[in-house]
Amino acid sequence: MKKILIFVVLIAVVIGSYYFLNTKKQNSDVVDEEPVPVEIVTKTIEEKLLTAEIVAPNTEQKIKFINGTANYQIDGFENYASISPKFFVIDNAGVKNYFTEININSGGSGSFKYLGHFLDNGETLQFTSSEFIGDRVPIISVLREEIEDKAKVLKPEGFFISVNYLDRKQDQSFADEPNVPSEKVFRVENKILPSKENIFVSDLVTGQSIKSPLSFNGYARGYWFFEASAPVLIVDWDGKIIGEGLAKVKGDWMTADFVPFDVDITYIKPTYGNTGSIILKKDNPSGLPEKDDALEFNIFFK
Repeated sequence: MKKILIFVVLIAVVIGSYYFLNTKKQNSDVVDEEPVPVEIVTKTIEEKLLTAEIVAPNTEQKIKFINGTANYQIDGFENYASISPKFFVIDNAGVKNYFTEININSGGSGSFKYLGHFLDNGETLQFTSSEFIGDRVPIISVLREEIEDKAKVLKPEGFFISVNYLDRKQDQSFADEPNVPSEKVFRVENKILPSKENIFVSDLVTGQSIKSPLSFNGYARGYWFFEASAPVLIVDWDGKIIGEGLAKVKGDWMTADFVPFDVDITYIKPTYGNTGSIILKKDNPSGLPEKDDALEFNIFFK
């Protein structure tokens, strides 16, 4: 009985040793594989611009660029658009605002230059708005414009930009190369607002569709008004006045700072054409032409 027990123990030891050695060999044959690197493809801003989708200026039509160009039709006419990969970036409160040139050609000799505004949402650039700069003019720079506002009524997420470009004298031919340093000032609040240095509209954008009655607001320097108001016009595609109203100041207007204003206006919708303009005129009781000023931007009638 004792011999049998010893024999069983020996058999168990042999089997255990064989299993241990075999398992160790198998483990030694396993080679530690390095993790396969995941290729992270990040598009550059230039690449995003060249494939961006925008609303074509002065239209309600969306177009998508392919390698920086796009064709689209308006009223049966072919239009050509191109976007520049060159961009200007302004960081405002941690939000990067990208600006670039958008060129529109309707088949004639003109090449109309617009400033496009984009926000980066990761994979693509989100187009917000565009503003007209000029005909066949080069944009030199887009810079933050530090405009004093003692009243502190403006939104903290907003800022002004100065668009510097070369233009021509009034009596120059468009065939001449532009060589006159020029500037346009715009207000940006997550989009380019219809604006000038002394006035801007805060809840409409150029090319927006409107219907009567129309209400909107904005900000202007106190000297834009007289007796707390200034005239507002709506005109059709041919410049005919179809609506008149007032921009009325909410508060004290006798200041050089920005003050908020409201506009409530009605108009008669044109029977022909769906394009027009809103014109905010500076009230000029002196009647002197040199003191005239106005903000005008294009809209669509619903």
